[in-house]
Amino acid sequence: MKKHLIYIVGTLLLMGCSEQYDENLGLSPTLKPRYISVTPTSLTYSSAKGSQSLNVTSAQTPWKMENSITWLTLSPTSGEASSSVAADVTENVSGDEARTGIFYLKANVEDFNRETPISVTQSGATPVITLSKSEFDIPGTPTTETVTVSSNCSWSVSSSADWLVATQNKDEISLAAKSNESDDYRTATVSVVHSGTTNVTKNITVRQAPASISASTESLVFNNTASSVEVTITSEANWTATTSDSWIEIAPTSGTAGSTTMKVSVSPNTSVNERTGYVIVSIGGIQRIQIPLRQRGIYIETNKTELAFKAAGGSLDLSVLSNTTWEVTSAPSWVTVSPTSGEGDGKVKVTAQENPNTANRSGVMHITQSGLNIDVAITVTQEGKSFDINTTVLNFNDKQETQTVQITTDGTWSARTDATWITLSPQSGTGNANLSVSVSENTSDDERTGEVIVTMGDRTANIAVVQKGKYFTVSNNLLTYTSKGGVLNVSITTNDKWTAKVQGNSDWLKLSSTSGSGDIEVKVTAADNPSVKSRSDTIIFATTHDQSVRVVVRQDARYLRVDTRELLFYAKGGTSEAITITTDGKYTITCSDTWITVKESGSTFTVTTSENKTIDARTGHVTIALTDLKEGTLALTLTVTQLNYGGSFLTQGYGEDIDYDDRGKISGTLTITSFGSDSNYDDKKTGNVTLTVSNYQSDTNWDDKGNSKVTVTVSEYKNDIDYDSE
Repeated sequence: MKKHLIYIVGTLLLMGCSEQYDENLGLSPTLKPRYISVTPTSLTYSSAKGSQSLNVTSAQTPWKMENSITWLTLSPTSGEASSSVAADVTENVSGDEARTGIFYLKANVEDFNRETPISVTQSGATPVITLSKSEFDIPGTPTTETVTVSSNCSWSVSSSADWLVATQNKDEISLAAKSNESDDYRTATVSVVHSGTTNVTKNITVRQAPASISASTESLVFNNTASSVEVTITSEANWTATTSDSWIEIAPTSGTAGSTTMKVSVSPNTSVNERTGYVIVSIGGIQRIQIPLRQRGIYIETNKTELAFKAAGGSLDLSVLSNTTWEVTSAPSWVTVSPTSGEGDGKVKVTAQENPNTANRSGVMHITQSGLNIDVAITVTQEGKSFDINTTVLNFNDKQETQTVQITTDGTWSARTDATWITLSPQSGTGNANLSVSVSENTSDDERTGEVIVTMGDRTANIAVVQKGKYFTVSNNLLTYTSKGGVLNVSITTNDKWTAKVQGNSDWLKLSSTSGSGDIEVKVTAADNPSVKSRSDTIIFATTHDQSVRVVVRQDARYLRVDTRELLFYAKGGTSEAITITTDGKYTITCSDTWITVKESGSTFTVTTSENKTIDARTGHVTIALTDLKEGTLALTLTVTQLNYGGSFLTQGYGEDIDYDDRGKISGTLTITSFGSDSNYDDKKTGNVTLTVSNYQSDTNWDDKGNSKVTVTVSEYKNDIDYDSE
């Protein structure tokens, strides 16, 4: 360690001695070993604000920084020993170029004169040019505009057109446009350019309208005499004017920008023909305005080309405009004119007679000047009389009645009819009116028609008159009642008087009304029929004009029905399925024997038989009899058959069994022939039945679900969906 230290110190002493005696550096002798250095000796920055560090190494040598660069700040600027120095630069906002500078690290002692230069380079900013306005639309007159330029770099300006001069003045551009003497818009581009490492170009577009020009009038009209008028020309540029014909003169023939009064003169026109010409105004040799001129010849005119009169006639005034003599040479026969001639401007009264017809009429009136080819035609029209009626058909009922027809007209009219049962009032008139049309009563069954004819001048209107006859309808020709009777309605539709009666004078029928007039609904009430016989009668509805309708009334007798007439039981007895009674009367149920009992429930009953302990089969009856009959008797007898033990039933033509169940309560033999179908034959418990079936057609589900002792013999079995023996 000591060896290294001695080496370093020795080196420093040698260096210090060599510097003390270097006359080129102006070093003075010193007895101390000194040393200073800095790294790096070159700094590079971007254009943005930035900071870098310098490392100063010092051995027994105070130091300082000498810096004349305004945009560079050093900290610290001096020291006694080795140190780090911050070198900070401000932002370089200039877009033209980079900036450079040099500052120094120096020994800050008298006996050691040493300095080290340090260079600094900072890049320039991105060049930016901003214009206060980049587009202009200017008029055709000489115009000046100003554009403000904001920039961080140097720039130049140029124009693409010679009519637009662009001048740079510090941070502003002056744009000076000459007047546009063409007849169309023109466009120029002004370029603001920075040339450097990065080129920047900004453009200003200037559109100039053509110089405007206008005249105080769009056209000129002159009489046939010599005359002059003044026209004001307003222009944004210099202009010239010419004429199309020698009979037109103008003064002045040119002008400058602004407003100029130009006098336009014409010579006399001695012809009957009108003549036309133009004043033409140009800018830069291009025609911009054409003012048409019209000079009258010798003329006759009227303020109207058509006179329209109402049908009532009357008078209308016609103004004649002329610079010569004139005469009314012809007019329609139904028109009179006053006066019929004149000179210069004048007025004519035209009078039309009344038009008696509905058709419009028209004609032509002529005003001429003898010796010249002038003919003015005026159309004269007149409306016809108005005529209208508000209907063409009148519909009446069968009674005497009056209706009104509105006649709208400004003429004289008349009305007539050829039907004796129609009367009119009034039968003639003038102007609008209400015509009353009356009809007498129609006592027949048939509808009748007639006609009313209204005439006005040459126009005729026909009105059809329709009157209904008598009518009579009944809504129902047959009334049917149950034995219990009740109320049914019969609707009568008629425009006549009517009567109603029961033909057989039956006391079991009652009518709510037996006479009346017009439409009505009659209630027909039938009393109760406690009989085994049905009954009927007829109701006759008739009008006073011999129209009649017969309504047949029928009432049913009492009825009694049951859904079975035979009950079969095995020897063990049992209870039947519920038997339904259908009837409209009261009834009682009786049994012929004590081994038969009946239990009623509403409109159904069941039959129960006790066990047959005899050796023979037995037969009994259940009788259902009506009890509220006043005429005749009605009873139904059900046969009850019970087998003895070991007995059998023979059933032929058995059509269908919905659910045959042998629940172990049956013993004996059941023989069925021609069995149609069985939806579900179930023997669910132990049974003792011997079942023989022939001609069995189908079985949906035959199930033997228990330990059955049943013997089943089936012949000619057609179909079985699911035979299960479990």
